[in-house]
Amino acid sequence: TLPIKGVSVSGSKELRAHIATPLIEAGKVFLPENAEWLDDFLTECSNFPLASHDDMVDAFNQGLNELKRCNKTTTVSTQNLFKQTSYFQL
Repeated sequence: TLPIKGVSVSGSKELRAHIATPLIEAGKVFLPENAEWLDDFLTECSNFPLASHDDMVDAFNQGLNELKRCNKTTTVSTQNLFKQTSYFQL
């Protein structure tokens, strides 16, 4: 089982994306190059906030904001989640 916990969010999806944007622009987030979901994810990101679907973008931003809120350096491996290895460090 995955250690998943619910988090309370505040503000709009656009505000949460705005808060996470500096981490991405600073080059601190890496995505797996060969992930089956990558094209869909990047399309959703590119069309945000006007896309008809934004769940992946919102979940991604919530995760980044939660790691940022923890205020510690964190390296996350997605090896077990996506059957390939990628990392991001905050």
